Amino acid sequence: MELRQTSTIQYYLTEVDILNSYAAIPDRQLINILINRINHKLREAMAHYEHLRSTPAAWRDRLIKMHITSTEFRSRDKD
Repeated sequence: MELRQTSTIQYYLTEVDILNSYAAIPDRQLINILINRINHKLREAMAHYEHLRSTPAAWRDRLIKMHITSTEFRSRDKD
């Protein structure tokens, strides 16, 4: 419950999945936990995809895509 995103979202989700293999928190409840533990910019971006919470796999896919897109934009700004 206290694990927070400190690197890529893919790494964070992998860590969450490992821990959840012991805790067995249902996907919909896990999304509620994750949304409060991810980077605040991702949290804001994901607010537009509330409808995906009912489909956890689609919600995760969108989260990963949002992270990749935001990383690409930050990378372009540095160039």
